Amino acid sequence: MKITKLKKEHINKELLKGFVKLNNSYSPFLGPLDGIGQLKKLLNMSLYTLVIMDQKIIKGFCVIFKENSDYESKNYKYFNEKHGKFLYIDRIGISEDLKQKGLGTSMYKHIFDNNRNNVPVCAEVNSIPLNEASISFHLRLGFKEVHKKRLHDEYELTYFEK
Repeated sequence: MKITKLKKEHINKELLKGFVKLNNSYSPFLGPLDGIGQLKKLLNMSLYTLVIMDQKIIKGFCVIFKENSDYESKNYKYFNEKHGKFLYIDRIGISEDLKQKGLGTSMYKHIFDNNRNNVPVCAEVNSIPLNEASISFHLRLGFKEVHKKRLHDEYELTYFEK
């Protein structure tokens, strides 16, 4: 499967519906998208989005932001206040049938390889409820834990940077 940057000319209603569905299948580890409108807004604010397509069906995605966007995420704002320049991996998802095939690693490698200014690459992962696979994935790729944020008894985030 080939990883490419999502181009505006490839965006259509069916692709967006599939993107929302795949994103929301990752609940509670990814913030839910309430529909196509919210996704379009997210994509328009992002620096770029990597996708894995099979025919015209989205099978994977990774949404990346840079500093000083209008994104309202508190997690993004944490890194925006900390760094003058950075890349923020907002969300990543791979369809169930393609998991454990190295595609997430390949998407992150694409981000690292295209990080020409060598700015910090940042992400956050649920530590409550525990997303052990994602934490292990980030540590394996050389990310370091930089902060924990407890929102309530049943929800905590771990912030990572590389």
